[in-house]
Amino acid sequence: MDESAFRAAMDDIGQRQVPYATATALTATAYRGMAATVKEMERVFDRPTRYTLNSLRVSGANKTALVATVEFRDFAGKGTPAAKYIKPQVEGGPRGAKKFEGKLMHAGFLGVGHHLVPTKAAPLDQYGNPSRGQYARILSALGAQTTKSDNSGAKKVRDLGYFWGNPHGMGAGIWQRFRFGHGWALKPMFLDVRTPAYRKRLPFAEVQGRVVQSYFPEEFAAAVQRIAAKFGG
Repeated sequence: MDESAFRAAMDDIGQRQVPYATATALTATAYRGMAATVKEMERVFDRPTRYTLNSLRVSGANKTALVATVEFRDFAGKGTPAAKYIKPQVEGGPRGAKKFEGKLMHAGFLGVGHHLVPTKAAPLDQYGNPSRGQYARILSALGAQTTKSDNSGAKKVRDLGYFWGNPHGMGAGIWQRFRFGHGWALKPMFLDVRTPAYRKRLPFAEVQGRVVQSYFPEEFAAAVQRIAAKFGG
């Protein structure tokens, strides 16, 4: 092969490998963006759960689709998808209903445009959230209370402790009945409040933009160098 043919062959290899280098750099930059977003969530959120911090995923680029994305998972099994409950923190506006709240809406207890806030009496975990077991006990008890106006004190409801009501006008929501001395006492567990509009807290797009500007050139140069080394350039 003469020199001109060799140069033409190398140019052809280079042209064919540029999309590969670009895809590699885009994907590596996206992973940097994901890591930077996790750090930002740790900074702006109060005690974010491991579930929240692990809620991001990267969709990598390839030679025919030169796009890499960082996005929130939209599937959560038994929990609420991160794409749903973190979105208001990224874009602002009202938060979506949690699965627990959605079930109460479906049963007619909680109105649209309302959500529940735990009171000081509600047992919370280290992240400030109720346990799944508590949610299950509440739903079981409210299942025995056929309507939110049914506070007649059926034995099953009393035994489970929780009921929906607004006793003595002290606040609508989920209350717990417990034994006190020779009688019963009440304490609020979750109160029904109108859903507020959240301000934007997580600058998701801004974080990705800074990472791309800072690291994509570096990642692209590294990818090109690896290709050149592979082909003896």
